[in-house]
Amino acid sequence: MVDIPPLMIDSAGRFREDYGNIEDLADSIREKGLIQPITVQQTGDQSYKLVAGGRRLAAAVTLGMDSIPAVIREVEDEADYREIELFENVFRKNLTWQEEARLECEIYRLRGKSYRELADELDTTKSRLAMSVQLGEALKTLPDLAKKTTFDDAWKAYSAISEQLVVNELAKRAKVEETLSEAPPPVQPPGSPVESADMAAEGPQEVGGWQLAEPKPVGPKAAADAYLLQDALEGLEACSTYNFDFAEVDPPYGIDLKRAKHGGEGKGAEREAYVEVPSEDYGDFLYELATNVYACLKDDSFAVFWFAHQWYEVLLKTLKQAGFSAGPVPAIWAKPHGQTKQPDVNFASCYEPFFLARKGKPKLPKPGRSNIFNFEPTAPSSKIHLTQRPLPLMQELLDTCCLPGSKLLIPFLGSGNTLRAAWSRGMAGVGFDLDKTIRNKFLLQVKEDLEKDRYAYTTKYSTRSPTELVDR
Repeated sequence: MVDIPPLMIDSAGRFREDYGNIEDLADSIREKGLIQPITVQQTGDQSYKLVAGGRRLAAAVTLGMDSIPAVIREVEDEADYREIELFENVFRKNLTWQEEARLECEIYRLRGKSYRELADELDTTKSRLAMSVQLGEALKTLPDLAKKTTFDDAWKAYSAISEQLVVNELAKRAKVEETLSEAPPPVQPPGSPVESADMAAEGPQEVGGWQLAEPKPVGPKAAADAYLLQDALEGLEACSTYNFDFAEVDPPYGIDLKRAKHGGEGKGAEREAYVEVPSEDYGDFLYELATNVYACLKDDSFAVFWFAHQWYEVLLKTLKQAGFSAGPVPAIWAKPHGQTKQPDVNFASCYEPFFLARKGKPKLPKPGRSNIFNFEPTAPSSKIHLTQRPLPLMQELLDTCCLPGSKLLIPFLGSGNTLRAAWSRGMAGVGFDLDKTIRNKFLLQVKEDLEKDRYAYTTKYSTRSPTELVDR
């Protein structure tokens, strides 16, 4: 073993040309030092030829190291030299995903640092490290996970098991709530929040098989009742006799969104759950949708309609035909990063447009707000729906357009984030979608929200306790 200046080592003539990301390896060597020395052949008093360790040598040069530890090896001939280069790369075995998950789980336990801090040290992402640690723990009690071929397959299996366990628990709780709800309700004192005009429905109303009746605290059963497994247009027709204060409408876009995402965003199940409307039927679909939404709204109320760029003129015309007023300039959700399948010839698309439509002459609670909403998108690893929008964006949208106590109509619920935003702002809501799996994942998020008290009224809106927050 000797220490040799990197510039005295000849690495020319090797068959391996692509050394990958040398910067990451250099960072690792800078932090931990060189764990494994390189191998060289001595060709003169002060000259050496590289035998094994091309990436390590390149990283040492990048770091400007004065010397690098090396093992001097006798090489018989050119064939022996080439065989060593081949064996170094072909017979090297990386850690399996199971070994890597267990190892990262143990490092996380020993270090006692946050995911963010440790992810920076291990040169990975926070979400990937969190998933790996969870799998490492799960392998202790769910040995069948180790039979999965890849990390992604194991994570999907683990997620399905976890979700089903919690959904089963939610179903049990919902049964208990339903049993308890059969008991006579407690007497409310005059002027209590439940009796206030802005929060209570005016008596039971049967609407298409579901009831908008007495307000209930947000819980597993109430959340499930608000997320209705029903076709949006059928649901809208059924509830046209009930007047809502606001509608957030995020319909299919009349494009092949699954192909447009080219598999790069959203997990397979979420892509399959997304149902599109054929472009040849899209104009008629928009008209039926807009007229039904208009019929469900109170006078002097707002609605938001998301759309794809190619349907700008059609949607604007359709909104006016349905009775809405809408300006020609749409509002924009602006993202810090964009996407394009042709980066050499196209800009990356960094925004999504929507119209603010008016029925009658409503007034915004936030007058004069900019029509640009700057918010980070939901991380792909956290998405439960292909077109999921971030919760902070929906909260800001509701703050801008609605008063506390408003009743929201959400024809295309998707991830359910608009409902979650409504409850966090002291509003009620109901909506429709067709995928039971997505709804179950939404219920899991509601459970987490309840555990973290995210539905408590803030002092900005009210001093009421979270148990007084109601939905219909």
